[in-house]
Amino acid sequence: MAAVKILAGALAPECATFTIARGSAGVDLRTVTSATITLVPRSGGAQLSWAGAIQPGATAEQIVVRHSFAAGDTGVQGRYSVVVTLVLPDGQIRAQCQDANIIHP
Repeated sequence: MAAVKILAGALAPECATFTIARGSAGVDLRTVTSATITLVPRSGGAQLSWAGAIQPGATAEQIVVRHSFAAGDTGVQGRYSVVVTLVLPDGQIRAQCQDANIIHP
């Protein structure tokens, strides 16, 4: 899977979109109530955390989470691991990590 490229200083309508497929038969992704997108820096430092908007059309097997950028979201350039945390009525699950690079425009 290729790394997501995000421009430093990006603003809406620019966004980051992540499609998450179900990894366990016991989880119905239509029941997700909220999501958080966390970027963990590969070289240490502060994590970035964004609210994720659940997009219409989720199925039991797949959900799309999107974050539209606001001022200050993407100011720190570098390599990150992305983790999407999905909140369900009975707990939360973390989606598989993906690489992201925040780069100079």
